[in-house]
Amino acid sequence: APGRAAAPAGVMAAAVTGARMARGPAPAHHWPEVTAHHWPIAEVVAQDDEEDSTAPLDSEKMKRQIREAISRPKYSVTSFYKTEGVWQAIARHRHFDSATLAVICLNALWIAIDTDFNSEAGTLLSAPPFFQAVEHGFCLFFVVEWLVRFMAFETKLNGLRDAWLVFDGGLVAIMALETWVITTLMLATGMSEGIPGGASVLRLFRLLRLSRVVRMLRAFPELMILVKGMASATKSVFYVMCLLVFFLYVFAIATTQLTKHVEMGSIYFGTVHASMRTLLVSGIFLDNLSTVSNAIKQESYICLVLWFSFIFIGNLTVMNMLIGVLCEVVSDVAKNEKEEMQVEFVTSRLKLILEQLDQNCDYRISKEEFRNILTNRSAAFALDDVGVDPVDIVDYTDYIFNNLLGDKAEDAEITFEEFMHVVLQLRSSNQANLKDIVDVRKFVVRSLETFDDRIERVETQRTRSMVAAMESEKSCHPSDEEGGLDPAMLRVLGAERERMRQLERDMEAAVRELRRLRESLPPSTPAAR
Repeated sequence: APGRAAAPAGVMAAAVTGARMARGPAPAHHWPEVTAHHWPIAEVVAQDDEEDSTAPLDSEKMKRQIREAISRPKYSVTSFYKTEGVWQAIARHRHFDSATLAVICLNALWIAIDTDFNSEAGTLLSAPPFFQAVEHGFCLFFVVEWLVRFMAFETKLNGLRDAWLVFDGGLVAIMALETWVITTLMLATGMSEGIPGGASVLRLFRLLRLSRVVRMLRAFPELMILVKGMASATKSVFYVMCLLVFFLYVFAIATTQLTKHVEMGSIYFGTVHASMRTLLVSGIFLDNLSTVSNAIKQESYICLVLWFSFIFIGNLTVMNMLIGVLCEVVSDVAKNEKEEMQVEFVTSRLKLILEQLDQNCDYRISKEEFRNILTNRSAAFALDDVGVDPVDIVDYTDYIFNNLLGDKAEDAEITFEEFMHVVLQLRSSNQANLKDIVDVRKFVVRSLETFDDRIERVETQRTRSMVAAMESEKSCHPSDEEGGLDPAMLRVLGAERERMRQLERDMEAAVRELRRLRESLPPSTPAAR
C-alpha cells in the first residue's frame, strides 16, 4: 500500500543521505537521492542513461605521435636491401664485412711496401710479377665487393644515394682505371714504359686508396666517438681561435709601436705581421722562448712585462682553456654515444627474447609476458647493463601498466617501444625532474579515483542487499500497525545501517592514508621516478 511503502522509503533515503554526508560531496555521476517515488527498491541506484558526448583526449596516443615525429630514424643501409636472393645474403653476412675490413687493412699496408720496394717501376707493366699479381688481386676483390653491395639494393637508385657506396665506387673506378684500363691501353699502343710524367700522377691516385681506411671507423665505435667529439668541438675551437687571433693582433700592434726605434724591434717586431709571427711561434708555441726573452730584456723592461703578459694570457690561459673545451665536449659526446650504443644493444637483446617468449606473436607485451621477460636470465643481465634493477622493476609492474593503460591495464597489452621507453626511465642513474613529479601526481589521483569508484560500487551493493532484506522481512512478517514497521525489519535495517557506517569509516581512513602518502612522498624516491 502507498502508506506502508512511504515509511521504508523515507528511512532508506535518510540512511543513504546520512552515509553520503559522512563521506562528503559525491561525484557528478553519483546516484540520486532515494525517495518514495523510486520505490520499488530495485531502482534505488539510478544509472546515467547517456554517456558524455565529448570523448576524452587520448594523451598517450598523442605522446606516441609526438615522440615518433621528433625521433630521428637511424639510417641502416640493410633496410634498403632485398629480402631474398644471393646478393643480399652475401652483403648482410658478417663474415663479408669482416673480410672486407681485413683486405682494406692489408691494402693500406701494401701501399707502404709498394712504395719502399717497387719505387723504380714507373708503371704496373714494368713492376715485378709478384707486385703485378697483388695489384690485380686487390683490384678484383674491391670491384666484386662493390658489385655485391650494389646488386643487393632492391631499388638501384637508393644505392646511388648511399654515401659509402658512392665513395667506394669512385675509389674502385680510379683503381680499375690505373690497374686495368691504362695497362690495356699501354699494351695496345706498345708504350710499356708508360706516358712520360704520368707515373707520378698515377702514384698520387694510388694514395687515395688510403681513404678506404675511414670505413674501419664503423667497425671500431670508440674511434667514431672520438671523431664525433672532434666534429662537435669544431665550433668551440673556432671561437677560441678567434679569441687567440684577437689577442695576437692587439699585442702585435703594442709591441710594434714600443720597439720601433730599438735594434731588437727590427729583428722580431719590425711590422705587425712579423710581430704576430713572433708572438705565435715564441709566445704561444714557446719555440726559442729564452732567446727572444733575453733580447727583449736587454732593450726594454716595459716590453718584457708586455711579453710575459701575452704568454700568460695566450699560452697559459687561452690554450689551456682550449684543452678544457675539447676534453669536455669529447667527454659529453662519448658519454651520449656509449649510452646510445648500450641502449641499442639491450633493445636488440630484449627484442630477441620477446620473439621467443611472445605467445601470440603480436610484438605486444601483457603482464604475464612481462613477468616472463623479467625472469629470463639474459633479460635480467641486459636490464642490469643499462642500470635498471631487474629485482626492483617487479614492484613497478602495476605502475607501468596502470600509467600506460589506465583502467584497461588488467587485460590490455603494451607495445615493445612503450615497454622500452618506460623501462629506460627507471634507470638508477636518472634524476627526478618535474615530469616525474607530475607522473606521480597523476598516478596517485588516478588511484584515488579508482578507489572512489570502488567505494561507490560497494555502497550500491550494500544498499541493494539491505533493501532486499527489508523486502524479505516485510513479505514474511507483515505489520499490523497502519504505516509502521515490523520490529524484526527495524533490527535488520539497524544492523545494515551500522555496517554501512563502519564501511564508511574504513573507507575514509583509507582515503586519508592515501592522501597523506601522496603529500609526503619525496620526489627523489624510486616510487617518484
